[in-house]
Amino acid sequence: MPYQIPAILIISERGTMGEFNIGQTLVARTMRPMLDALGIMHHTLADLATLRFILDRSIKQAFTTRAPVALILSPLLTGGNPASSGQLL
Repeated sequence: MPYQIPAILIISERGTMGEFNIGQTLVARTMRPMLDALGIMHHTLADLATLRFILDRSIKQAFTTRAPVALILSPLLTGGNPASSGQLL
C-alpha cells in the first residue's frame, strides 16, 4: 500500500444465506478474492464469542503495520437482511 493508511473497513456481508437480491450474490463471490488481490487483510466476524478478540487484534495490527484491514460482518452475527425474511413488515 503506497500511503500506509491504517483504515478499518467494516463490510456487511450480503449475497449469502437466503439473500433475495441477485446482484449481491456476485459481491459475495468476489469480495474476498478482491480484498486478497488488493493485499488487504480480512477477517469474518461470525459470532460474539470471538468478536472482541478479532476486533482488538485486527485494529492493533492495522495501526502497527500501517495497513488497512477489512472486518466482514457475517449474517450469522448480524441476523442477515431483515427484508429477506419479512422482518420489516
